[in-house]
Amino acid sequence: MKAYADWQPSPETDADFDCQFSYRPEDWDREYRFVSLRYAEPEPDADNPDQIGLLDDLACCYRVFVTSMSTRKWSPAEVVAFYNKRAAVENPIKETNNDIGLTAHPSGHWATNANHCQLSMMAYNLNCCWSCSSARSL
Repeated sequence: MKAYADWQPSPETDADFDCQFSYRPEDWDREYRFVSLRYAEPEPDADNPDQIGLLDDLACCYRVFVTSMSTRKWSPAEVVAFYNKRAAVENPIKETNNDIGLTAHPSGHWATNANHCQLSMMAYNLNCCWSCSSARSL
């Protein structure tokens, strides 16, 4: 990655620097755009000798986005904003799947599974509302 990186200050993102380049890994069918962010802070486990960092000679944190979005239409900041919004959806999906039992469906019938999903989501939403109202009354 170092050979391709042309790090620039990144005032439009929360990172200190960003870079972008096109690259085609060996087993991939085509070239993709890589957008990288570099934060001038040590990796969380940099002091832990059992944990190997991404790049041992630089004490920084990195985020890398691999995308097919065009450089003409999307700046690095726009790519980051797009994927940050997309990633924010993952936690509610994970909560839904794990917390209310939607990882498996109770039946082989679509209507039964749809009803189970609706009732589970209703129970989940009611629980969230009650939790919020209980927290406010404290």
